[in-house]
Amino acid sequence: MKVVFETEQVLVVDDFLPAKDFEQMWRWFQVAPFFPNDMRGLHGAWRLDDGRVFRGPDVYYGSVAKQVASANEGAFAHPTGTALDLLVERFSGASDIHHKLLGREGKDWRTIAMAPRLYERNSALYWHRDTPSVVTGTCTYYAHPEWNVQWGGELFIAHPSALSIPDRCGPSMIEPKEVMGRGMVQLSGHLDNQEVNDALMEAGMGYYVMPKPNRIAVMKTGNPHMISTVKPAAGDHVRASVTMFMIRPGQEGVEGLR
Repeated sequence: MKVVFETEQVLVVDDFLPAKDFEQMWRWFQVAPFFPNDMRGLHGAWRLDDGRVFRGPDVYYGSVAKQVASANEGAFAHPTGTALDLLVERFSGASDIHHKLLGREGKDWRTIAMAPRLYERNSALYWHRDTPSVVTGTCTYYAHPEWNVQWGGELFIAHPSALSIPDRCGPSMIEPKEVMGRGMVQLSGHLDNQEVNDALMEAGMGYYVMPKPNRIAVMKTGNPHMISTVKPAAGDHVRASVTMFMIRPGQEGVEGLR
């Protein structure tokens, strides 16, 4: 485990799991159930042109994990007896590395929501941000055994100036609008992204993190970010990742967390 990059926004750690645990994680991805992310409807940050992304079973870790999992259909609580346990336990034990960005377990956050994802070629995830009142931050672990710089799938993180986008604009970074018959609504950017474009083009720059195998990218809450398109050159190689959300005490029931 070695820290290779660190700012006030993001931390990148390579060789996160021991080799034998990394191998078990990849094996888990090959046997775990995955289904199309949009089979329950278009939601979250995904746009119509973000391609086909597959999601695996949600897994919760922490002191109230069993209660949270029982309230979410198809979810499981740690320990699961699978390689996901190896990942979350390794992460929990590495707090001295990531607490500056995420806070401390049991104080700033008490639950981790783990979201496995498979991004095939031509799939992506549009610009969005996490809600500071709900999560302290997120981590993305890359479980695929091979990646090439031609294959895309990078994590893009906007310039620090984007942190000035008002909290009222929510995860989609769009001002709430009055919708006839619905009242004030927090819109998504899946059909109209003009406000997001204007805000992020103000600086028009930021960081990118390649999805290097056995790497984990830790990001503080509130940072606008996206996943670039996995290129056709990837062929049948998938971007296999586990995103972990550090949820503040009492916020575990918030809908649309991810």
